[in-house]
Amino acid sequence: MLSTNANISGSQLKPKSSFQNAAAASSRGGPIPLRTLEIHTLEARVQTETQLEVKYGPNVEDLCTDHEQLIEQILEEEEQLIHSHRGHIDEVVGIVKEEMTLLNEVDKPGSDVEVYARGLDRVLLKKIQIITDLRERLLNFFSHLKTEEHMSRLYERN
Repeated sequence: MLSTNANISGSQLKPKSSFQNAAAASSRGGPIPLRTLEIHTLEARVQTETQLEVKYGPNVEDLCTDHEQLIEQILEEEEQLIHSHRGHIDEVVGIVKEEMTLLNEVDKPGSDVEVYARGLDRVLLKKIQIITDLRERLLNFFSHLKTEEHMSRLYERN
């Protein structure tokens, strides 16, 4: 697990407004609440076949019902993930433009480096938030996808 100071924590993400508030607090010189950023592997949230065996035992009907519901959820999440990824790319392009503007301004003679530092901080907070939002969707989707695989195998064995 990688730890760093940030305003997010693994699966307990702060809403966007918290990052916007952090950026505003930063620009006012106010305190910013810091939390640990936990980086998990894709597999970290996946239910193992063993866990599913314990959960369902010999109850094949519940397994089948939950499996069907999970498949429906996966189909919805897949569309949402792809849509979010496209939106993420658009946001990243906008952020890169902001960064280019910051760099162009700081390169000018007599530029205010403090304005640059505050702008860069704001941009970095935005990047953290949009990456975290997309990765959270990915982690949930992947977890459901692999859990579905495990449920299928368990069903085939029963």
